[in-house]
Amino acid sequence: MDIRKGLVPHAYFDTTSLPPEQRVAAWQQFTSQLHLAIPIARADKPLESISSSWVIGGLIIGWGQFQAQAMCRRHGKQIERNFLYGCRYLEGSSHYIHDGERLDIRPGAFYIVDQGRESRSIATDAKVHGVAIPYELVGYDPRRHPARFVFELDTPAGEMLANTCAAIIEQAPAMTLEEAPEVAALFCGAVGELIHWDAETKSPDPSSRSFEIRNYIAQHPAPGEITVEALANRFAMSRATLYRHFQSYGGLRAYIETQRMDNALRSLAFGPAKRGRVTEVADSLGYPSVKQFSRTFYRSFGLRPSAVVAIFADTEAAEDNVSHPNELWIDWNNRPASRPNKPNKQ
Repeated sequence: MDIRKGLVPHAYFDTTSLPPEQRVAAWQQFTSQLHLAIPIARADKPLESISSSWVIGGLIIGWGQFQAQAMCRRHGKQIERNFLYGCRYLEGSSHYIHDGERLDIRPGAFYIVDQGRESRSIATDAKVHGVAIPYELVGYDPRRHPARFVFELDTPAGEMLANTCAAIIEQAPAMTLEEAPEVAALFCGAVGELIHWDAETKSPDPSSRSFEIRNYIAQHPAPGEITVEALANRFAMSRATLYRHFQSYGGLRAYIETQRMDNALRSLAFGPAKRGRVTEVADSLGYPSVKQFSRTFYRSFGLRPSAVVAIFADTEAAEDNVSHPNELWIDWNNRPASRPNKPNKQ
C-alpha cells in the first residue's frame, strides 16, 4: 500500500514484475479480499495482470487489466464488510453466477452487484473499472433491494455512472485526503438514488403472464418437458402471442437454450468435482450425448464443461493458501463508515 503525504491511499500490483512461476500465487494474494482469482492457464503466455486502486472517502475505486480467469466469492472467505461492487468492462466479458442467477457482464453497461452473496464467474481477458461501495453509504438493504442492477450505457443513468467512475479514477492519483470525502459523497448520492429508483420501477411482477411462463420454463429444464404446443396449451394462448413474450430474448427457442446453459454453468461451477460430473449434468438437462452438450456449452462460454469442473475443483485449497492479503483492502475493511453528508451548496 502506497501512502503519500496528503494524498489518498493507493495500491498497485503488476504480475510482470515477478518471475512467471510466482505470478499466479501473488495475484491471488493481491485480489483475495475481493474474490479468489483462478487464472485460466495458457501454455503460450505467463500470467500478465495489473490492478491499481485507491481509497476515496469510504470507497475503493480503481481499474484492473487481467488475463482470463475464474473468480469465486464465498461467505467467510473474504473481508467481512458487506458492500456493492460497481463495474464497467471496457474490454472482455464475464459469465457470472450470482446468488444462483446468471448475469452476463459485457461492455455497454454499468453493473452493480451485491458482494454479500455467493458468486462464481468466468471472465475472458478483460480491462475493467470497478468500485466497492459499502451498503451504508448508499442505504442498500439486501432484504428489500435486488441483488443486481444493470444500467445500459445508452441511458442517462448508465452513462453518468460510467463517466463519473472513469473521472474519479483519472483524478485519483492526485486526489487529496481533504477532497476525497466530497467526491465519495457525490458519487454515493447518485448511486443511492439510482438503486432505490431502479428497485421500485423494475421489480418483476409475479402476476404477469411473462413472469409465469419464464418461471415454468425454469422449473422444467429438460428439452422434452418444454414445447411450444405444451406452453401454448398450459397458458391458454396462441403460438403468436407466446412468441411475442420472448421477442426481446431472441425468440422462445433461444430463451430455453439460454436457460439450459444457465443451469449447466451453475451445476458445474457449484456442484461436486467428481468423475462423471459432466455426463451427469448433460443427462439431467436432457442432452442425447455428452458430445452435443459439450459442443453447445463451448459455444456459450468458450470453455469445455470439463474445464469448468477442473477450474473450480480446488477453490477451497487455494483460498486456504492466501496468507498475505492486500493491506489496502484490510485497512478499508476496518474503517468505520457512515452515510456521507451531501456537499454544501455555495
